[in-house]
Amino acid sequence: MELGDEIRDIFFLECADLLEELHAKLSDVETGESDIEDMNAIFRAVHSIKGGAGSFDLPELVGFTHIFENVLDLLRSEQAPVDEEATALLLQSADVLTDLVESSQAGDAIDPSSYEATQAALDAFEATHKGGGDSSEPVEEFVFAPVTLDIGGDNSGGMIDLADLGRPPMLADTPGGGFELKFAPSVDLYKSGLNSFRLLEELIEAGAKDLTLHDYALPDLADLAESDRETLHIYWTMRFEGGVSRDEVEDILFFAADKCDLVYTDDEPTEGLAPLP
Repeated sequence: MELGDEIRDIFFLECADLLEELHAKLSDVETGESDIEDMNAIFRAVHSIKGGAGSFDLPELVGFTHIFENVLDLLRSEQAPVDEEATALLLQSADVLTDLVESSQAGDAIDPSSYEATQAALDAFEATHKGGGDSSEPVEEFVFAPVTLDIGGDNSGGMIDLADLGRPPMLADTPGGGFELKFAPSVDLYKSGLNSFRLLEELIEAGAKDLTLHDYALPDLADLAESDRETLHIYWTMRFEGGVSRDEVEDILFFAADKCDLVYTDDEPTEGLAPLP
């Protein structure tokens, strides 16, 4: 079995556990025996599935879990009531999510009609309750597309001249309550089939700011062929403000954590992170 297939299998095993917890917590919601911690657990389960789905390029699963977690966020923050209507929508959404996971695992083509009605109901619920119930503003459609990183140089179609990239600016001081992250993927990440740019897109969506590519450890092009091809010479830094928890970031990077160098700097201003050796 290829390493990428093994990691993908682990993801779907984790999905099975998350879905089991999701349905158990929703049973408590249905019987009126749930509390805010149950709603938080439901949110984390959906969020974790979304993070893994983004890593494995499963756009239908990412799109559905995105709007699903938006509705869950309204409910857990008490911007919308957990009433009979909301409960029925959550149960229906959990069933659709289970079907999407099973189809994705089997590699089956996903029929949009299998989830579009429920996704539209989630959209309508969010439009009704977001911002205190003012639905006059249109809801921005979530489009899952690769993020574009501006790293300078001529990126018009040819090879980027590394000499044009320059040294990126250091990170600004992080206000109290936030943290910085250094994300340095290893070769094993790419061998596993995970996509670092999908992960970066998820981190940006979660609130990453000042995303900076550090490339000053790259050897000269003339020496590159002789360098260790199993070593990556770049990494990214980013910062998260106080409204983003480290748990949210770790959920996104769950399947990549053992294939990256991840360094968190908490609650203290820094002038940036040193280059990789």
